[in-house]
Amino acid sequence: MMQTGSQDSVETGNADYIRMLNSGVVLSTIHSHEPISRAAIAKHTGLSRSTCSLIADDLLQRNLIREIGKDKSSGGRRGVLLTMNYDAGVTVGARLLADSVDCAVVSLRGDVLKHRSTAISYHADVDTYINVLCRAVSETIEEYHAVSPGMPVFGIGLGLSGLVDSASGESVASSILQWDHIPLASRAQEQLKLPVYIDNDVNTFALGELWFGHGRGVDSFLCVTVGEGIGLGVVINGAIYSGSHHGAGEFGHTRISDDPQAPRDALGIQGSVEAFSADPAVCAYLEQQIRQGASSLLEAQSGEISIDQAAEAARRGDALALEAFNRAGKYLGIGIANLISLFDPEMIILGGEGCAVRDLWQPAMEETVREQAAYGLHRRVRWKSVEFDDDLWVRGIASLVLKEVFEGRAQVRD
Repeated sequence: MMQTGSQDSVETGNADYIRMLNSGVVLSTIHSHEPISRAAIAKHTGLSRSTCSLIADDLLQRNLIREIGKDKSSGGRRGVLLTMNYDAGVTVGARLLADSVDCAVVSLRGDVLKHRSTAISYHADVDTYINVLCRAVSETIEEYHAVSPGMPVFGIGLGLSGLVDSASGESVASSILQWDHIPLASRAQEQLKLPVYIDNDVNTFALGELWFGHGRGVDSFLCVTVGEGIGLGVVINGAIYSGSHHGAGEFGHTRISDDPQAPRDALGIQGSVEAFSADPAVCAYLEQQIRQGASSLLEAQSGEISIDQAAEAARRGDALALEAFNRAGKYLGIGIANLISLFDPEMIILGGEGCAVRDLWQPAMEETVREQAAYGLHRRVRWKSVEFDDDLWVRGIASLVLKEVFEGRAQVRD
């Protein structure tokens, strides 16, 4: 019989894994309930007081937490209070877009400390894109270190569209970047000499909301993003749900119409939510209607119509532009009503670039949800909208590294 490993190595591996998990549980508990004593940590986590004390001592040695004084007396010995050391280091988040890289240095509190955007040619080849990305990350760190010299960096988070295998660090498929099976994390890590973590950008947006935004303290919620595409981040029991094959959240590509004349989305799927409701879909509908003779203030536009031009026309009372946004809101509402019936979420958070014009599509979306959500479940959903802000995206992406920190896996690098 072939022997694949000794019992001792298995037991050691299991013990190390359990210690790592327990360390993450303790650090997350401190983050959620600070200031907190070792005894209170044991009560919250169910771990023994001796285990909590050993882990706390290790976290103190690693400079991830601080002691800040004594707990109130309850008749016995007063415990020492622990809190996060938010000055232990920083993280970096970078969002990979078709025409730019948005990059930021982010504190452990989630504050964006330095933010810059670097332009890149549409559909640049992979080597060029990764070189520009790494240069943008390095220069952002250098600019931050110019004012805060010596601050350690925990790692780099990268967020991008499409299917992403966060465990292997691979961009499996991205229609926007036109990538297919790119080992992004390892290639970036080779150049940057820092740990690199990657995920779908809408998942990272949801992660940022979970750690710092509307989703903090919420058990299960959905983040729906509107813009160049339609995205979905799913949080279940306080964790991002990515699916068995990294495809959970491809809500924009779900089909909601079998009309043979329905438009197609970026993947060529006909009648999908994205094909009706994404920003390019609104503009394409306007261009098509004008070509067919419809009257509009936008007739005089040369070239392709932008979403900003469409919004301006709608706000000036242009009937065709108003129709285009109402149409987008209606089909988005159909899709969201389906999400409510499937997930019964506690909260839905609307975000993305398209929220800059949500006043034009949200009324139709809400009306459709009211009409189509099963059992009136929409009445129990809490709705939040996030104004578009690049900082929110990169903060969420940097949270990929924070997740490693709070789960006890990340190590400080100078």
